[in-house]
Amino acid sequence: MGRVSQAQENRERIVDTASRLFREQGTHVSVADLMKAAGLTHGGFYLLILASAPAFTPGVKAISGLL
Repeated sequence: MGRVSQAQENRERIVDTASRLFREQGTHVSVADLMKAAGLTHGGFYLLILASAPAFTPGVKAISGLL
């Protein structure tokens, strides 16, 4: 079988962690808290979103330049 990419492993870790936190705390979980619990960086969440939704890339890059 093929090797799972690091990005895919991170996505799975985020989904698993979110599922656990939602069961424990309800849906009021911040991205920062989710990523901390997953052992990943806050910015990594947005990088994974960009990789999953390339149509949003120009808008996110434009907004990022304003921050």
